Amino acid sequence: MTAPRIVSLEGILEHPELSDTNRHGAQFEGRLGAVGRALGTTQIGMTLTEVPPGKAAWPRHFHHVNEEVFWILAGEATLRYGEEDHPVREGQLVCIPPGTGIAFQLRNEGTAVLRYMALSGLNATDVFEYPDSGKIGLVTGGNGPMRGPHTRTFFTHTRSQVPYWTDE
Repeated sequence: MTAPRIVSLEGILEHPELSDTNRHGAQFEGRLGAVGRALGTTQIGMTLTEVPPGKAAWPRHFHHVNEEVFWILAGEATLRYGEEDHPVREGQLVCIPPGTGIAFQLRNEGTAVLRYMALSGLNATDVFEYPDSGKIGLVTGGNGPMRGPHTRTFFTHTRSQVPYWTDE
């Protein structure tokens, strides 16, 4: 029998091999801890995320393949889902189904650090869209969208679309 893996969330963000900081401009910042990788999960991605007040970890987007669940561990946030805002707080869970075309974003509009666990499928191929910037991205290969390294990671503007038979 194989022993279960047990990981503590405390300190995971201090391990360089399991953590990363995501920053871009004045709007985006998050500290990310690869909980799923630490546990050795193969079908469920788990990322501990900390977001300072006034920021979001990621731009508003939606996935075509991977479902996501957010478990709010501390703080409060606004979930932008489509054109609606929903307040979420400690102890609540949010499920974002894939393939709906409805963009979402968690934004920390509180005064304390927002801390949440992001859980997702680990389908090796996913397509995601960013309606605010008009981008589309894809990842394929690797061990899921947040696990890399990927065989292919590609982002482009949706306005750069070409017909199917171009350059064939």
